[in-house]
Amino acid sequence: MMKIDSKYVLITLLTILFIGCDNWIEGYDDDPNSSPEASIDNLLTASQVNIFNFSENHLARTVAIWMQQMAGTDRQYKSLGLYAFEENDYSSSWRSVYINGGLKDLRKIQSMAEDKGLTGSRYRGIAQTMEAYLIGMAASVWGKVPYSQVLNKSIENPELDSQDSVYALVQVLLDSAIHNFSSDTTLNPPN
Repeated sequence: MMKIDSKYVLITLLTILFIGCDNWIEGYDDDPNSSPEASIDNLLTASQVNIFNFSENHLARTVAIWMQQMAGTDRQYKSLGLYAFEENDYSSSWRSVYINGGLKDLRKIQSMAEDKGLTGSRYRGIAQTMEAYLIGMAASVWGKVPYSQVLNKSIENPELDSQDSVYALVQVLLDSAIHNFSSDTTLNPPN
């Protein structure tokens, strides 16, 4: 009889303990250090890291193996040494162009710089130069790539642009970047 009473007392105490926890754990999910939006400097740094990753990662190793500058002898590189690959082998490189610090962030940098007026024109020029490099490399690697309609929310499946048209748009983008670099500005990007 005494064991049954102690079980009920223990269950009752645990129930009261867990029911009474609401007040002292509220607010712990609020992060005061979390920024709701990244600054233009942070976006620029992330985009630079992304471009480095895109330029020096899987695509560079693949080309080096195919040009026989390196030998693909182990793991995933063994199949590349035999010129065998699947379409999803380059999905991370594709995402680097469009999403992860790619065109999406570079366009955001350009719009943030435009909102600042002339003081942000060097940021805009840097972002335009990086966009030209990134999409030019994508066109060089894959040929036809979506570019003129990309990141348009009303177009779910953008059309592929020919390599020549992408190169022409890259030249227009570089001309605009040159103009932005030569404009008088007081705000310089970080070194």
